[in-house]
Amino acid sequence: MIARVRRDGRLAEVLRGEDVPVATPKLDPPTGIESELPPYGGR
Repeated sequence: MIARVRRDGRLAEVLRGEDVPVATPKLDPPTGIESELPPYGGR
């Protein structure tokens, strides 16, 4: 699975299918890959 590094330096672990609710508010707006995933973290 694709793992992208966000500007805050954290890996976007949600792209690997992991549950990382603390990272959800720090994610950038959906950019294609994220929008193809099912909702997570209450988004």
